[in-house]
Amino acid sequence: MDYEKEGGMYMKTGVDAAALFAQGNVTVLDVRPEALRAQGYVEDSLYVYLATIPDNMDKFSKTETYLIYCPTDINAAFATEMLINAGYKAFVVVGGMQSLLDNGFNQAMPVVEPAPVVEPPAVEPMPSPY
Repeated sequence: MDYEKEGGMYMKTGVDAAALFAQGNVTVLDVRPEALRAQGYVEDSLYVYLATIPDNMDKFSKTETYLIYCPTDINAAFATEMLINAGYKAFVVVGGMQSLLDNGFNQAMPVVEPAPVVEPPAVEPMPSPY
């Protein structure tokens, strides 16, 4: 079921997003801040932070449909509006990442490189004062 709001804003529930994704030519777009992405994201999602979308229009394809998520749907709505105004097909995923995860999408965690092991410097034994 598609939902249309004022200004041509289109929204999809997690169930409808999953059904659309299964048809192909669909990209999940994460527009959250990096700090939230670092805590986990929808597997294989494209990451473009909201404020950088105008400078990254070359990352989008007019043959794809974009399912856009963020924590509260507000930034996803701004991103959707930007893409629709530029001629792309885009939808806000109502309920964000959790809605996608609840409907069959997988969560990925960023790869964190382990900190290098630093050996303490060798310490010469102190001569005994006795």
